[in-house]
Amino acid sequence: MIVELRIQDLGVIASATVAPGPGFTALTGETGAGKTMVLTALEMLLGGRVDSAIAQSASIEGVWEVDADHRVVHTVSVAGGLCDDGEIVLSRSANKGRLRAFAGGRMVPVSLLAQIGEDLITVHGQATQQRLRGPAAQRSALDRFGPVAHQALLEDHLNAYRGWRDDAGALETARTGQQTAQQRMVFLRSALEEIERIDPQPGEGAELAAEVSRLSNLAEISSATAQVRSALLGADDPDVGCATDLLHGAARELVGVAAADPELARLHERLLACAEEAADIGREVAAYADGLNDDPGRLDWLNNRIHDLRTLTSRYGDTESEVLQWAQTAAAELTGLEQGSDIEALQERERRSRQALAELTSALTASRRGLAEELAKRATAELQQLAMPNAAFTIAVEPGELGADGADDVRFLLAAHPGATPAPIGKAASGGELSRIMLALEVVLADTDSVGTFVFDEVDAGVGGAAATAIGRRLAALAEHAQVIVVTHMPQVAAFAGTHLRVLKQQDRGVTTSDVRELDADERVVEIARMLAGQEDSEHAREHARGHPRP
Repeated sequence: MIVELRIQDLGVIASATVAPGPGFTALTGETGAGKTMVLTALEMLLGGRVDSAIAQSASIEGVWEVDADHRVVHTVSVAGGLCDDGEIVLSRSANKGRLRAFAGGRMVPVSLLAQIGEDLITVHGQATQQRLRGPAAQRSALDRFGPVAHQALLEDHLNAYRGWRDDAGALETARTGQQTAQQRMVFLRSALEEIERIDPQPGEGAELAAEVSRLSNLAEISSATAQVRSALLGADDPDVGCATDLLHGAARELVGVAAADPELARLHERLLACAEEAADIGREVAAYADGLNDDPGRLDWLNNRIHDLRTLTSRYGDTESEVLQWAQTAAAELTGLEQGSDIEALQERERRSRQALAELTSALTASRRGLAEELAKRATAELQQLAMPNAAFTIAVEPGELGADGADDVRFLLAAHPGATPAPIGKAASGGELSRIMLALEVVLADTDSVGTFVFDEVDAGVGGAAATAIGRRLAALAEHAQVIVVTHMPQVAAFAGTHLRVLKQQDRGVTTSDVRELDADERVVEIARMLAGQEDSEHAREHARGHPRP
């Protein structure tokens, strides 16, 4: 419940502290004193739009008392705010028209204040009755009236709806993906056949390029290798010397003297090694020259092979190894696509989940129609005690679009007098009547609502006498289950309040301001006397006020 509301510089209220009681609190005051500003402050605090003309530098702060496990505690904590000793502080301030919102001491988006407000307080007034006119809100109110079995049915329907949506989505995806999958499989098969036909090997391209280079320079290579072979091993002419022979001859020259000098012996060994190295190089060059292929068709084949490999590397990878890796991945993908999704199995699963959902939707509709009869009966009985003795409240449950909450359009209807055609309450009821309809519903639904605070404005508009007393009695009944704050001009209503707040209008040097203060027992008599007779000093009115019905 709301413990305290502090208002600064809002309209005619320069500074005021409103401290509603835990049960029924009446807010009264002369016309123009600023009662509306209190409601405006609440609406501003709960994320509502604010008229900049009256809130240029306004500051509103509200302190709520909540249980530790209340949903708003988690909401504020997630936003970075704090809940201290079971209290949450919400505030909103304006500076030259710029608004800032705070929850638990942390600046938050104004939308979060609105979300928190929905869990803490329900305001019924001329400016806030629009929400009652929406079919979703009316369906929600009807569902609140349902017992545990109905709530379980709502949960089952929600789960079934989600399951059906998942199954329907999977089926649609499978159907849509069939054509794409077929096109992909054609591509993968063609690519794998191409790779298999060419059969690339890791590093093959570099090797073929080297062979092409050799064959392209075959004449020069042959001439050069012949010269090297002749220089190292000698030509066919025995009179022509070679490097190997010369090195061996030099080594023989040192044989006789090498034994006399260790340094010469070392040089002799190096000459022999050079001779053997020259001979080995010569033999390798000769073998290389003998292996040169002078087949004219070989070069053409090599160029075609290189072209094929480059085609693969341009499509599937930068190297032959990457092409082979791509082929391996593509083969696995093709296998998966060929297995595909079983459309028939998906169709059967979707059909079953749709059938199960349809059964729950039908059961939910039947449950709502039963609840609608009972809620309408009880709400009508309440309305007949709230200055609407001839009104008949009915609830129509009609086919609507399927959604998570069922397939029902719920409409609250009102026949204001016998013989009248029931019409939507937004058209058939005035603002005051709409507030009374909400009061009747709240009284009926009191045991099912998690909201801790209800605010009513003009709930007693256009009534008086016994009807106003009945309204006060109904508000007091609601206050047994929740905190109730009522802005009223009817003494019969205010008399039932456990806490009485008065908005006082003051004038100082031509400037009108308002304040809010709690009345004690004597002051309460004076205020009710003013409301009865329009005069605070009327002794007759005061005597009447002292004897006025109390809760």
